[in-house]
Amino acid sequence: MTRLRFCLALLLSLLASGPGAGAAELAKLPLDIAGVRLGAYIHHMEPQCSGDTAVPLRDAPFLTEVSLKPSTLPGVRGASVAYGNCADPGRIVWVKIKFRDMRRELFDQLYDRYEDRFGKPSVWLGDAFHNVIAWAWDFTDGAEQMRVVLMYSKDRDMRPGVSIKATLRSAYDREYECYHARLVKEDARTADKDAADGDFDLDHYVPKAP
Repeated sequence: MTRLRFCLALLLSLLASGPGAGAAELAKLPLDIAGVRLGAYIHHMEPQCSGDTAVPLRDAPFLTEVSLKPSTLPGVRGASVAYGNCADPGRIVWVKIKFRDMRRELFDQLYDRYEDRFGKPSVWLGDAFHNVIAWAWDFTDGAEQMRVVLMYSKDRDMRPGVSIKATLRSAYDREYECYHARLVKEDARTADKDAADGDFDLDHYVPKAP
């Protein structure tokens, strides 16, 4: 009887935890989305990529971004992947997807599917006025971390419409750390040279009337 009571109590505790319990600590990360596998290498995706669009990101030069061909993703008006170019060159770090259908209804349909599969989101990233509605789901598996952001935006400066961004955060961090270690000393030397040359005038960077 004691063992039976223990098994019943365990079963009840699992049922009470709800479908979203443990959603941020999946045994396996949901790395595959729309034919892109985070953590894989970009050469596997060459047929889907517009090769002439590959450029280092201005705000994250440790990543190179390349657009995906529109024909590879039905219903999508734009998509790109970014891969590392420092710690692990060629390894896919994130994918961005923007849908042709820019209506809130599409966002709601996707949100329902995400919640059914992953439970409640981990964090709210939108604004207070809901001009940007953005939910993030965080996942971990050992040392690896991943974040998926589902967003609907009415703000023309924030990717208007419906979009998804999935990022292998642990790979992103490794690329950043590699870049920082290599270039921080070089940047410091450049700054010292500017100061020594006397041509680094802060007033030059203060707005003024023409």
